Amino acid sequence: MRISTYATVVQPDDDTTAVHSGVAGELVMLPTRDWTRVQAFCAGTDDGAGLEDRLHALVRARVLIDESLDELAVLRSRYQRSRYTGKLGLTVVTSLGCNFDCPYCFEEKHPSKLKPAVADAIVAVLEDSPDNLPGVHVTWMGGEPLLGAEELFALSTRLRAVSERRGFPYSADIVTNGWYLDAAMAARLAEHGVRGAQVTIDGPPDVHDRYRPHVNGGSTYERVVANVVEAAPHLRVGVRVNVDRGNLGRVEELIADLAARGLAGRIGLGVARMTSVVANPGSPVATYGGTCFTSPEFGAVEIEFDQLAARYGFSVRPSPGVVHTPCTAVRSTDVVVGADGELWKCWDDIGDAEAAIGTIFEYASVDADGVTPWLAYDPFSDPHCSTCIALPGCMGGCAHHLFHGDDPLERCGSFRTNH
Repeated sequence: MRISTYATVVQPDDDTTAVHSGVAGELVMLPTRDWTRVQAFCAGTDDGAGLEDRLHALVRARVLIDESLDELAVLRSRYQRSRYTGKLGLTVVTSLGCNFDCPYCFEEKHPSKLKPAVADAIVAVLEDSPDNLPGVHVTWMGGEPLLGAEELFALSTRLRAVSERRGFPYSADIVTNGWYLDAAMAARLAEHGVRGAQVTIDGPPDVHDRYRPHVNGGSTYERVVANVVEAAPHLRVGVRVNVDRGNLGRVEELIADLAARGLAGRIGLGVARMTSVVANPGSPVATYGGTCFTSPEFGAVEIEFDQLAARYGFSVRPSPGVVHTPCTAVRSTDVVVGADGELWKCWDDIGDAEAAIGTIFEYASVDADGVTPWLAYDPFSDPHCSTCIALPGCMGGCAHHLFHGDDPLERCGSFRTNH
């Protein structure tokens, strides 16, 4: 037996050792004296007597593996299977227009709602799916998707009906700015199969209103936060806090306010890194003047944020789970559908006509030149990825960053630098 290449070991105190298995996504806690003996057992200097239960647990968690096992080959096989055999993943833009004017937005927005013919074509794709499809997951996206709420509900009803008739498990979530997410809207979304909602709040009122103003220049903070309180009983609400150097120092004020409103333990709370990557020169981020953190810098920011959130009673972010593929863009079974029927592979390309790979009306024959780079993305042939302890929980990270000539580390998640 040997210890997995992807086992991360930390000692929170002198008596306890925590071992995280990247391959299985499991965390094992054990006395440090036992971990010392486990290491000796693997080295052949301890017979393991009395450690049988502990050793079995570590084998089940894939912390201990057979000497001959090629873990990189296991991960490569997992990656390839998942990118071609997963659920049908539909990101549907019900409204490319938006009522917010966020200066760091990566989308070029146009006032366009989901066309009836596009909805018909999306339903046809599901109808034409093979009988062994393992499921359907829809992410409702914008712009601001709830500007197209009626289009969302109409299409949702049809997709759920087809899924039920054909025996496909169905799930859905939504990414929204929160302006329309009051109790009535949240309840209606839940009735239409939406289980989770991501809402972004970037700081206390003056900060958030600067980063996420209404298109008319008005404040958005109070209404969004009040809606989060109203939506929480109906949906799994996750609040995302986008940070750069301009707002990080004000984050605690936001967390304190959310806690004061009784949201600790009722919503998810996480931090995300703003980036200055410009794929679409027509997007607001092309002229954004903020100062963004590098990926290694953000690793430290994330730890500090988690510790701060925990002090106010919010759930601690779990250790990394198993990742089969990093995102929708590199999976053959996932696609982004624009309000006018455009198809993209990556969320960062939404609104960019030049980056479209075709339309939903020719779903079966999209532009191979547009799809091939995404499906050819191979972290296992990259020396940065193939030798990285974070590979099982990252699987190559953000291909979009790599395709646009960034530093290779910019595509990485935080585990590489903060584990």
